[in-house]
Amino acid sequence: MEITKVNYALVVYLAMIEGLSLFVLDILRPYPFDLFVGFIVGFIPSLAVLIAYRLIAHQFPIKINGMDITKLPILFLSALNAVFIELLFVMQSVIPSPGNMPGYSVFGFLSVLIASLVLIFIYNKLDWKISLEVNHRIVKLKNISPYVAVYAGIFEFFILPLMMIFYSLNLFSLINGLVSGFVGGLIGLWVVNKVLVKKSLELF
Repeated sequence: MEITKVNYALVVYLAMIEGLSLFVLDILRPYPFDLFVGFIVGFIPSLAVLIAYRLIAHQFPIKINGMDITKLPILFLSALNAVFIELLFVMQSVIPSPGNMPGYSVFGFLSVLIASLVLIFIYNKLDWKISLEVNHRIVKLKNISPYVAVYAGIFEFFILPLMMIFYSLNLFSLINGLVSGFVGGLIGLWVVNKVLVKKSLELF
């Protein structure tokens, strides 16, 4: 199936994950297990948001090409996001830290791009695949295109600079993630949808 448009409900759920992720990260920072903090920060917020999605998807679904995603696998997607965030933290520890807002945009794009590419490579080698329910029909994601990593990077290109601005203003972490995730996500999805019109994404 070729994806040409994603609706803006995605931005709301993305903002929820961003907000909870920053909140959990703030809680965990005093504890001596930094090596594994990415797994925890990736798993818990995703688990909470995916459970919420299961409860309200019939009223507020994410849509692809106008079709409702009616059910998502909670534990498997949470585990994948845990691996992704851990990979992301590793990438961000390797890539030189920027000193200005344009630098944070590039930093966010590159770190998410590389972490996503690694995760996609791992996923495509696994026998266990994501099964979505689209318009109440089960669809299995046998392989994920590397182009997904580019689209993920576009979101972070806009989200991370906003997040750093709010950090400089000492905005509460949960609010920071919600606002930067929502505003940056809106801009990012607008760009992604413009790109998808010209180059559709083969997802499953």
